[in-house]
Amino acid sequence: MTGINRNQSSAKHMLWLVIGKSIRSILMLISITMTARYLGPNNFGLLSFAISMTLLLSVFPGPGLDSVLTKQLLNNSNSQRVQLGSSMAIYLVFSIISFLLLMAISTIVADERSVWLLIAICGISYLPRSSSIFTAFFDSHLAGNYIMYSECIQAFLGLLIRLFLIYIKADIMMFVFAWVGDWTILFLVQILFFNKNFPQYKKWQVSTRVMTKILRQISPLILSGVMILVYQQIDKIMLKIMIDSEAVGLYSLALRLVYAGAIIPVLGVRSLAPKLLKSYKLNNKKQYNIKAQQLYDLTTFMSGGIMVSIIIAAQFIPYICGKSFSPAILIMIIASPLVLATSMGAASGQQMLTENLQYLAPIRNIIGCGLNIILNLVLIPRLAGVGAAIATVTSALTSSFFCMILIPKCRHIFMLQISSILTGFTRIIPYAIKRFK
Repeated sequence: MTGINRNQSSAKHMLWLVIGKSIRSILMLISITMTARYLGPNNFGLLSFAISMTLLLSVFPGPGLDSVLTKQLLNNSNSQRVQLGSSMAIYLVFSIISFLLLMAISTIVADERSVWLLIAICGISYLPRSSSIFTAFFDSHLAGNYIMYSECIQAFLGLLIRLFLIYIKADIMMFVFAWVGDWTILFLVQILFFNKNFPQYKKWQVSTRVMTKILRQISPLILSGVMILVYQQIDKIMLKIMIDSEAVGLYSLALRLVYAGAIIPVLGVRSLAPKLLKSYKLNNKKQYNIKAQQLYDLTTFMSGGIMVSIIIAAQFIPYICGKSFSPAILIMIIASPLVLATSMGAASGQQMLTENLQYLAPIRNIIGCGLNIILNLVLIPRLAGVGAAIATVTSALTSSFFCMILIPKCRHIFMLQISSILTGFTRIIPYAIKRFK
């Protein structure tokens, strides 16, 4: 594939991903609000607690394997069947280990047998979550259309299943099975697309040498992944232990709605990432700095607009999800800066990856995770979900923004971030006008 054709394919691949993520987010947003309204704060909190417990251990092997596999497939085009087979073997082994750990931890954490059973059912999702291997394969082949098709089919069928469950007045257990079904549907659809469109890669092989190599590469990423997942999920677990299921339900709804808005600037970061990498490889420091500043200006500008939209949308929660969710309004308003923190984290993470500084990422993640746990311990007993929201926003901003000034090699990133917040609007509007002329 020539450079021009490769660039065109990359642009088309990214467009497919952006469209797919956008459609999926809308469908899942509808699904979440309808599920919350039907279950109510208490049962929705139990469902969220079970999912959070499961996600807490999903880092084994987690995102590290996906990114490493994509790189391996790109660099070893002649041994892709071995790379895929070995990665699947690693995933299956880690899935079993994760499930056993989940059962052991949930025995201590779950206060009722029914709660333990909800967590156990959620744990079944570890096996179909290996669909991320197919996503990595499609990513390496710039086949974003198959990722989009599979994710949209899964989100649409997931919405239909939940509508049916609401219609038949199903209990919470069925909604837990529906969550596991989401991953199962995604896994099966991606297998169908893989077998139909890439039959030459169907006969996978397992190599202990390749497995060892992949494990060595993902081991540094596991710690970073653990820290991210802990401060994304620990708040719900601590709320359940220290307060009750209703507090988890109110908090989970607010956070899910906020994170649904955060996906827009994150997609913006992903779409601009190839241009940033290209300017860095050209060794043109001035042009690279301009592209990097545009990246932060765009994410800050988009985040600001979405934060305002979230604050306005929060007022409609009682009408959409029921009056019992009215306390989630304040939580959602307080949590709205997570959009900025998430987009800043994505942008700085992309710049660190471009400049080969990703080995420093665990530092900020460890600081953010530690701060989150400490603040939750202090604030949750006093303020419940509001306290958890304050803790999450503070730790997320610290990890994605303030930590940059503490790491000497990342201080230039902090300067770009602060510039985008203070004066980014003076650059982004003229830039947008110029682009659309």
